[in-house]
This record gives sequence, structure tokens and C-alpha cells, in this order.
Amino acid sequence: MRKKETIVQGMGERLKQKRHERGWTQLIVAVELDITEQAVSQHERARHEPSLTELLKYAALYEISTDYLLKGVPSTTTKSISNDR
Repeated sequence: MRKKETIVQGMGERLKQKRHERGWTQLIVAVELDITEQAVSQHERARHEPSLTELLKYAALYEISTDYLLKGVPSTTTKSISNDR
């Protein structure tokens, strides 16, 4: 369970960082995502994991990838897979 805790903690830190970069309060984020201010606080402090829907909403709000939120890696361009060999 250690790895899951680390992922959630890192995600919480990134959520908080992105909110601070925009100068937003937890209330502003809560209103934008249609969740409670308490939920935003719990996500940022890694007390509760956001649902998949909430994760997608955070990514859209902060204009970042879910990969970045979950793993801290910047998004990269997706390579297309072809059947050419």
C-alpha cells in the first residue's frame, strides 16, 4: 500500500501547487468542480482520493494531463501505432 500512498500524496501536492499558481482558493476550485471545499482540502492533503470524474475535472480545470496529476510526468505527444512493419 506504500506506493498508492505515495501516488496520492504526490497528486495532492500537485493539485495544491496548481491552485496556488493560479491564485485560487479552495472555494473557487470547489465551485468550478461542483464539489465541496472540504473535498478539495482532502484531495490536496491526500486524505481522500478524487474519483475518476473528479480527476478528469481537475485536469481540465488546470489544463494538465491526468498523467501529470497521477505521476508527476509532463504530458508527451502520443505516438501513433501503425501496422507497418
